[in-house]
Amino acid sequence: MKNDLRVFTEAEIRLIAYSILFGFAAGVLYDVFRIVRTFFGCGLVRDAKLSEVSLPLIGKIRPRNKGRVEKELSNSLLFVFDILYMLIFAAAITVYYYSASDGIVRWYTLTAVGIGFFLYMKTVGVLTKNTIGTILFVISAVGGYIGFFVIKPIRALIKMYKKSIGRLRKILLRRRSRALTEKYMKITLKNKFDDITSRVKEFCGDKI
Repeated sequence: MKNDLRVFTEAEIRLIAYSILFGFAAGVLYDVFRIVRTFFGCGLVRDAKLSEVSLPLIGKIRPRNKGRVEKELSNSLLFVFDILYMLIFAAAITVYYYSASDGIVRWYTLTAVGIGFFLYMKTVGVLTKNTIGTILFVISAVGGYIGFFVIKPIRALIKMYKKSIGRLRKILLRRRSRALTEKYMKITLKNKFDDITSRVKEFCGDKI
């Protein structure tokens, strides 16, 4: 009996530890959504000081001023992101309980999930919230340099390719059109000449 009680206690302690880790993971997911929301212009505000920093080659990275429609869209996106997070969290915690405790929800495991989420938000979450402007600035800078060194040259090459192919196509079409015109003229003239010849022969034959 003592051994069974010890095993049961260890299993419960393990489940509580897993629940705390699950709550911590839920906090990580919330931070990911918070960064994405801020990137799309809803939620937290970007760091205004970093928008004045001029980077080599690409210059300043400044967020665009929002109009009324864009502000309403940002509010809608904020609502959508929150609903999406809750749906993912609900699905994840359902799968967790079915895999960890056969679908049985115990109050202390829910408390442990809340503790894990609270611990994350009061430690790493605070750091993320305070540095989210820097995180977005780094992401925007990386995107700017990717656009400058990769996307921009690719677009230029595509434009040059289309331009050269377009010119070549025009030349080929012009030559083909000229060749078809000459061929048509030759066939038409030959047919006309044959028709005139046959008429002359008929006329001369009747006279003879």
